[in-house]
Amino acid sequence: MIINLAMPEQKQSICTEGSLVTTLGTTFIHIPVPFNAPSENHYREFAGYMDALKDRKVWVHCIINARVSAFFFRYLQEVRGFSALKAASPLLKTWMPEMDEVWKEFVNRAPQQLAQPADDAPDIVLARGR
Repeated sequence: MIINLAMPEQKQSICTEGSLVTTLGTTFIHIPVPFNAPSENHYREFAGYMDALKDRKVWVHCIINARVSAFFFRYLQEVRGFSALKAASPLLKTWMPEMDEVWKEFVNRAPQQLAQPADDAPDIVLARGR
């Protein structure tokens, strides 16, 4: 099972990925998420597939996996009950200081947030009221 969150017109995309994957007997789901415009509809579609496939191994990817890190940060907290620390991938933690406002808003919908600590400080979690 493979879920791709990348846009098909991106230079690094493999335009025949879906047919290659299905030819090998694996299910392919494409949820094209524009990097400058992730939406709640994209997230709900992703979460719906992840819920439906919860008992199966699923490989989720995009181009550099930034989208994936943000989607999983929310999903793992909202649906699976993970803490922000456990839901945050190393990639997300690296990306957060440089993240634009669109993605900050997307990530900030998660129940908890990671604070931006000093380089030598441990990660800090900020709980949000819903």
